[in-house]
Amino acid sequence: MPTMTNECTAVTTSAKWITKKRTMAETGVKPKPVAQTAAALIQVTTFANPVTKKMMMGGTGLALIAFLFIHLLGNLSLFAGSGGLNTYAQFLHTMPVVVWVFRFVIALMFILHVWYAIQVTIENRTARPVDYACRSYQKSTLISRSMIWTGLIVAGFLIYHLLHFTLQSLYPDTSAAVLRDSLGRPDVYRMVVLGFQNTLSSLFYLTGLLALAFHLSHGIHSALQTFGLATQRTLPIKIRAAFIIAGMLFFAYTSIPISIFVGAVK
Repeated sequence: MPTMTNECTAVTTSAKWITKKRTMAETGVKPKPVAQTAAALIQVTTFANPVTKKMMMGGTGLALIAFLFIHLLGNLSLFAGSGGLNTYAQFLHTMPVVVWVFRFVIALMFILHVWYAIQVTIENRTARPVDYACRSYQKSTLISRSMIWTGLIVAGFLIYHLLHFTLQSLYPDTSAAVLRDSLGRPDVYRMVVLGFQNTLSSLFYLTGLLALAFHLSHGIHSALQTFGLATQRTLPIKIRAAFIIAGMLFFAYTSIPISIFVGAVK
């Protein structure tokens, strides 16, 4: 049996609807066509919606962070000597289809991340920003305001990195395609060592990795807020966790060029 509250609610709702229809008739305002209403509903639930754009930016960002950890595991094989890194590189070359599919997915994630980041930044500067899931404790910091700039530095660093070690077009004389190890394999280890013995190259990598660390320190907990995974009680913990993760990745990645530059790895 319906309660008195439900009956009153239903009557109130009906009265509001009748009043709205009467007002529209008196003012000559026509109700929106069904197609227009449907289009607005679709916009709310598709990629045109500002909240969806933030979710796409955050989701692709988290996917790229997962890639950073996977990529790091392979890079750290350098500390096992030429046999370690060259064996790892040779293993990747035995499954080119898998490698190229993986590269395609990562490239797609990166492009989508940049695309939605640009859109969100433009919208934030031209209209009222879309709130995080927890608005009351959202704060603006120098790092958060510099996200677009650290992102641009990271993009430039990525292009340099791809030209240097993937396409091997920046320093062709010391590329793995030219160098060979004792087993006749492409000497990726020697290519990396010679590359980071270059002062400017090492400084550029350190700058790019520092920008990446700053970008991640805000991006990680910002993505969690966007998905509503950070409450007012847990947000400070997740902010500290984001800084720890960013710091771990920074020191792990920079350990390679620093070790080579100071002569610990030869």
